[in-house]
Amino acid sequence: MVESGRIGGGGDGGIDWIYLVVNDRVLSLVEPIEVSTLPRGVKVELLIGQAKVSKKWDATVGTKFVSTFRDLFGSLSERSEPQREYSSDLLRASDNLFKFWIDSGEKRPTFTISVVYATMGGSPHKDVQDSINIATQTIGDIFSAEANGELLGAKELFELYSNRPSYDSSLAYVEELQKGDDKVALIKLVDYYRFLCDKDGKLNQHFFEGNVRDYQGEVSVNREIATSLNSGLADCDFWWLNNGITILVSESPISRSKKYTLSDVQIVNGLQTSHAIYNWGTKLDPHFDANDDRTVLVRIISPSSEGVKNNIIRATNSQTPVNKASLRGTDQIHRDIESYLKISGLNYDRRKGYYKNQGVDPRDIISITLLSQAVMAAFLEKPDTARARPSSFLDDDDRYSKIFDQNRSLNEFRWAALCQKSIDRVLLGCKEYSAAERNNLKFYVILVIRMLGGSKEIGHPKWDPALCPNDWMPSDDEILQAARWVDSIARGMLKDQKEDFAVDKLFKGPSLTPCLKNSWSEFFKECKNSEE
Repeated sequence: MVESGRIGGGGDGGIDWIYLVVNDRVLSLVEPIEVSTLPRGVKVELLIGQAKVSKKWDATVGTKFVSTFRDLFGSLSERSEPQREYSSDLLRASDNLFKFWIDSGEKRPTFTISVVYATMGGSPHKDVQDSINIATQTIGDIFSAEANGELLGAKELFELYSNRPSYDSSLAYVEELQKGDDKVALIKLVDYYRFLCDKDGKLNQHFFEGNVRDYQGEVSVNREIATSLNSGLADCDFWWLNNGITILVSESPISRSKKYTLSDVQIVNGLQTSHAIYNWGTKLDPHFDANDDRTVLVRIISPSSEGVKNNIIRATNSQTPVNKASLRGTDQIHRDIESYLKISGLNYDRRKGYYKNQGVDPRDIISITLLSQAVMAAFLEKPDTARARPSSFLDDDDRYSKIFDQNRSLNEFRWAALCQKSIDRVLLGCKEYSAAERNNLKFYVILVIRMLGGSKEIGHPKWDPALCPNDWMPSDDEILQAARWVDSIARGMLKDQKEDFAVDKLFKGPSLTPCLKNSWSEFFKECKNSEE
């Protein structure tokens, strides 16, 4: 997604990037944006800017912004062909921006614009600031929107780079038991609620980075926790009814006047309880009952190594049903994949339910299990295993290590994720296949697509997934062509079988992949002919 907004190069009109942020979600202007799904009053921000490695500021940057936007958009109501030549990337982005601006009018959007100029320089001269101010006002006038300009020098860029949420906090306690460097303590509910809040009173979401699941919402367990909290003063304390919280810290907690100082807080167990306490506290704050002395049990542990940390996470989350995929999600490789896929606009659901709870479109979310199946099918050439045993290879350490090999490029995970999501989208829109047929085909299709990319790269048919470049993605037509070919081969194999032969058996068994491999040259020839 970051790459999609970059312009740069010849014909960029002085613009290095252009993005739309819709309801805090970055959208690409590479393709038209579907407006019909947006809610009324949607919040939209247009981000444009230029960045230079140079330590010098250039006062003409703002002038170029003004010239380019006037040429591309004019007064919007009388938009005409631009007078100068621009790159295809900029023209495509400006056309899609114009279409979005027109179509979104009925949604009554709150439209703002941010104009940014960044260099590695020190404090800019006044004429640079004046230039950006004029550009900001002009662009805002064109779109009849509020606009803000910003100059970012080396100091500001470093501050942005260094800025990260604080994982350090303090926590008051009532009673404690200590063994070595670790603590078990009773914390007043109101104190734990305040511990969970950031300076703006919002939930400290980054405390839960190490948790295997996100908040599960109004499930029965959470309703029972809420009932316990809302029952007020009772004959039994809250901690009697609850399993408590596990917090991991990087250093042994420092205790002063019955208050802990905690470093690098990670709440790895008790997320459901924590959310329930936060929701309870938000409704009461600041009118808490002074006589409410109920407490929650909190374990504070400073593990000696990353391995010990992961063992604690697995153990404390295995006392209630949690699938192996979720427990695997705490491994460093999944954190790396999550960060890497965000660049392409995909959200890796290593913490089950996290992105759903953030309101992210399901089409932009991929689970650990689905990514595992895609890699198993495309790179290990095991679509039958991916289809038949979707999570068994996450339970098997040997298979797991082959899929999430530390030496596997993050580009390969990215390719598998993007390609599998495209395949799912195309097959879902194809009316000729039922849901069961789509489930049978999808992992064979990604294998075929991987081989097709490799064969196209070298110009002749060769069955080798390593040949496919990771920046090559199939068209919708190529995906459909692959699906129909796999389907035709499967039907041919089933033709002479008994009537009660289950189609699923073929797709879950080992015989279909060799048949596809033996017929590969025919399919590649078919693809070449369709291109000509």
